[in-house]
Amino acid sequence: MDTRIDPHVSSSAADRLGMRALPDILEHIPEALLAVAGIADRRASERALTLERDSAVHASRVKSRFLAAASHDLRQPLQTISAIQAVLARSPANTDYTQHVAALEDAVRNMDQMLGSLLDINRLEVGSIQPTIGDFPLRKILPRLRSEFAYAAARKALTLEVEDSREFARSDQALLPVILRNLVGNAIKYTVHGTVRLRVRATGDQLRIDVQDTGIGIAPENLRRLFDEFYQVEDCRCDPREGVGLGLSIVQIFSRILDHTVTIESRIGEGSTFTVSLPRGVGTDSGPAQPEIRARIPAARPGSIKVLHIEDDPGVARSMALLLRLEGYEVISAATREEALQHVQVHALRPDLVLSDYRLAMGSRGDAIVAEIAAWLGFKPPTIMLTGDTTDDHVEQIKRIADRILPKPVDVGLLLHEIGKLLDGRRRSQPRSA
Repeated sequence: MDTRIDPHVSSSAADRLGMRALPDILEHIPEALLAVAGIADRRASERALTLERDSAVHASRVKSRFLAAASHDLRQPLQTISAIQAVLARSPANTDYTQHVAALEDAVRNMDQMLGSLLDINRLEVGSIQPTIGDFPLRKILPRLRSEFAYAAARKALTLEVEDSREFARSDQALLPVILRNLVGNAIKYTVHGTVRLRVRATGDQLRIDVQDTGIGIAPENLRRLFDEFYQVEDCRCDPREGVGLGLSIVQIFSRILDHTVTIESRIGEGSTFTVSLPRGVGTDSGPAQPEIRARIPAARPGSIKVLHIEDDPGVARSMALLLRLEGYEVISAATREEALQHVQVHALRPDLVLSDYRLAMGSRGDAIVAEIAAWLGFKPPTIMLTGDTTDDHVEQIKRIADRILPKPVDVGLLLHEIGKLLDGRRRSQPRSA
């Protein structure tokens, strides 16, 4: 059967069937296939990038958790060593051992500073540092810097001058000391003889904090790399054990977070000056400067003050108990929640002060134990909480219970100072007997 298509109809019918466009479609099929292939490749690339990003985020979280755990585990033996060193330092003077005891203290402090620097870098990488900007007097942080670096400077026969200041700074009260601490420590490290000085200058609405040294100076070609991580000046004639080259990197990053600026002036063979510029705070500081935190607290009358020490690490518990007993305190030790509550509920202990680790075995927490003790007694004893977890997210929760939160390994002078302040405050608040 012969089938014919009416020419008057074929064109419109062919258009409806798409036959007229068929050659064009066939001509563009390669381009369409390439486009589809491109979309598929792009989606595959996006999936690969997503997987890579998720893997990197996961790895960063794992590293952060590892460093937080390592921080706690490493600070525990450091705390034991620190307490033993303090016990030895309080023993009868023996010139044969004095220098070794002092060297032990220096080694613990250096280890703690290096560990702290590594953890600061980790906190910066995971973005967990959020500054809290406010006005505060510099006298709150300058005496502590003077005390902290006094021995390190004396060991190198350097003169350390941290000038007092009644100025207020507008910054973060926790982060600004980190910047200054790294600058002062770095100045001591690179100074062979002479002086390291910290001074404060006020100009209009700006403060300038200078850290000057009479050290080896910095060559112009080294200035550009000075703030790189792990970079250390070659041929610095310093002890390589005194750091890993992270201090100035932390200074730069923290300054950027706080919107402060850091400038350097240096001359080879004459020394360097690092200047931190920041806004001047508002306030009236008419009070005296804070006392040195390393001033020794007078020993209490033997047996007159009871300290409940909650610590699950046997080494830390023994060394800290020995130290506190040398200071005249009666120490009652507890390794678990059950032991602590038994002392209070069964043996009728009424502690004058509670010194507790924050994280304990079997998931127990020091603040929760102190809360139970307070509920049983009807009052909360003065409480100091020690923690080796510097990235702890529960600091605000701890503050509801603890009067002081101190990082491990805690400086023994600072610990005794805080114990004395809390006990003195309690004595003043108690009514006098008739």
